[in-house]
Amino acid sequence: MANWIYVCCRAGSPLTYAQLEDIMGHMGFLDHPAVFEPPIDEHNSADPKWSSFIVRCDPKKRPIVVRHLTSDAELAPLLEDLRDMVSEAGPDTRSGEVLRRLEDLSQAYTFELPDDLPEDVWEMLDVTECFIARERDGIVIAEDGAYDANLKPIMKWG
Repeated sequence: MANWIYVCCRAGSPLTYAQLEDIMGHMGFLDHPAVFEPPIDEHNSADPKWSSFIVRCDPKKRPIVVRHLTSDAELAPLLEDLRDMVSEAGPDTRSGEVLRRLEDLSQAYTFELPDDLPEDVWEMLDVTECFIARERDGIVIAEDGAYDANLKPIMKWG
C-alpha cells in the first residue's frame, strides 16, 4: 500500500523538472544518490509541462512517483477526494480555511510513496514539500492532516 502527499498550489506557474530534481537529488539527505527516471537532459530539464517522474532512493525498493497535475480534468477528482478527506475529519475550526485554499487550486504535485521510507528520504520529502508550497503558495495535505508551507499543522486528522 502506498502513502500519498499532495502539495496543492494557488499559484499557477509550474516548477520545472530540473528545479525539483535539484531539491530532491542534491540536498545531501540521502545515503546514496537518488536516480531520476527519466534522467534530466537538455530537452526535459526546463519543460514546465512535465507530468510525472520517478525517484529511486533505493534500487531494492519501490520508487517515489511524482506527478504534476494542471488540467481541470486532472484536478477535479483530486479536489473531490481532498474535500472528502477534510470533511470526514469532522468539524474543526480550521476546516474552512483548508477548503477555501482548495477552492483556489491551480496545480497540484502528488507524491506516491512506498511504505518503508527511511528517515533521510522523509527529510528530503519535507524539504521538497516546503519548497513547492512556498514557491507556489501551497498547502501540504498528507494522511494525517493539512500543513502550511513550513509544515506547521493547519488541521490534523487520522
